Order: sequence, then C-alpha cells, then structure tokens
Amino acid sequence: MTFAIAIILSLMLLAVALFDITKFIIPNWLNAAFILLYPIFLIITPQEIEWWWSLAAMACFFAGGMLIFQFNIMGGGDVKLLIALSLWIGWQGQTLLAFGLLVSIVGGVLAVFLLLSRFVIKLAKVKSPPRVLEKNAPIPYGIAIAYAFATLIWKDQILGLIV
Repeated sequence: MTFAIAIILSLMLLAVALFDITKFIIPNWLNAAFILLYPIFLIITPQEIEWWWSLAAMACFFAGGMLIFQFNIMGGGDVKLLIALSLWIGWQGQTLLAFGLLVSIVGGVLAVFLLLSRFVIKLAKVKSPPRVLEKNAPIPYGIAIAYAFATLIWKDQILGLIV
C-alpha cells in the first residue's frame, strides 16, 4: 500500500515540475496535497514513524524558508514545496543532507543550462522562445526540488515507501 503512495507522490512531483516550467507557479493545492497525504501514509504504514520529528523538521524548514523568501533567493511556491516535502523527510540526517545536496546540484545544473540556452537563443535571434527561455524569466527551482525528492523516494530513502 505504501508503494501506491510512492506512485501518487511521484505523479504529484511531475505535476509540480510541469506547472513550474510552464507557468512559474507551484499551486497551493499541490503543496496542501503533499501535507494531507502524510497522515494517510502514517495510518496505512506498518512501520512506526516518529511523526513529531517530521513536524519539527517542517517547523525548521518554515523558519529557514521565510529567510530564503525574504532575501529573494527562492520564490514562495518553491519555499512552500520545500516545507511540505520536509514533512516526509523528517529528521533523517542522511536523507535530509542528500535532499539538500541533490536540490543544490540539480538546481545549479538547471540554472546553468537555462542561462546558456537563453544566451544561445539571444544569439540565434529567436523571436518568441518558450517562456522559460525568455531573457529575464525566473529559474523554475521546483523542477530541481521535485527531481531530488523523487530520486529519494525511488532510492527508498523516504520512510520506506518502496518496501
């Protein structure tokens, strides 16, 4: 049954990536769905989960996310996504570190790729490039966040979802 949750989470992450790359927005209903799916997982999983540590991690991500948003490092949707997904990661040290590292690496690669693509489009004088490749378009970091979380799900590092 937890495998079904892994599939649902993966489809939701795909939706995050599609919304972010096409509209530069991560809908609040998707972030809420990540949070609302967690108690369902707690009810159906046979393993004992220390859910209060997940709430503590979420509170820390909320505080850190406010700073990240305040300094305009990430958009509000990206920060809300990080907060919602932190509930699933909890206080698992290695998983938390792997998640942060993956988000950073994939986000950096994505940013470099988009900046280079925008430069090439400018040189080629493309009249109407896709919105994500326009000169001052934001970097859709939700893609990197979704990719990192999906990777951890399928490497069985998120609360034994694949067991």
